[in-house]
Amino acid sequence: MVNEFTAARTRGCQARVVTGDGSMSGANPFVRAVSFRLCAETEAGGRPVHEQFMIVRQGGAQSMLCAGSYRLMYRALRQNDESILALRDHLVAVPYRQRFDCLHGECKPWKPTSDVVPPADADDEEDAD
Repeated sequence: MVNEFTAARTRGCQARVVTGDGSMSGANPFVRAVSFRLCAETEAGGRPVHEQFMIVRQGGAQSMLCAGSYRLMYRALRQNDESILALRDHLVAVPYRQRFDCLHGECKPWKPTSDVVPPADADDEEDAD
């Protein structure tokens, strides 16, 4: 997946990720390909990010929202009984995009545990999804 995102970036695509899971194994290489933000645990003991969704946009006119219990991980794909709802060019994507933009702006950039070069646009708040 990292190779696909890296190749897409060379074609001019941009990707942004927000996660509430600071223990994600394998995230360090992913930081090379996307702008990766971590919303760590809150003082109340909860995480501000739990929902799983993805918005794919082509240009400014076409979009697809995928939302559900599916976590985009190997186990979810091959072993778990997960659900995903995909909506193309639907107005319900607007509040999802607003939520994502808010989290991406408030959460801290991912701090990898090894020497990983972040993408050139990692701190650019004007990224497109």
